[in-house]
Amino acid sequence: MTGERITNDHSFNCEILSNNTVEYFSVFYTNKNKNDVLMLVLKLKEKALYQRFFLDAALGFWEEWDEEDTLYDLDDLERVDLANELNLLTKKFHQLFVKDLSKNSPQ
Repeated sequence: MTGERITNDHSFNCEILSNNTVEYFSVFYTNKNKNDVLMLVLKLKEKALYQRFFLDAALGFWEEWDEEDTLYDLDDLERVDLANELNLLTKKFHQLFVKDLSKNSPQ
């Protein structure tokens, strides 16, 4: 396994991903109705590893892994290619962050 968990928290900024070019960006749903997102996966041209974002126990998680370890457990899920659907290929992220928008969160 090549990679690691970067952080898990209610809110966090992914500054090291800023100004990097989108190569792959997909959302994975747990069902065909596409009403339950399990994970977002992002690959940036300037970064060797894939970025994984998901929620668990009311926390946001950010991990980075090689391609095999990023996608190994996602085969049975409904995938939507956001990079093509939203015309994001070759575009750059200027800011990327996870923010808790619940009423009970400290802002």
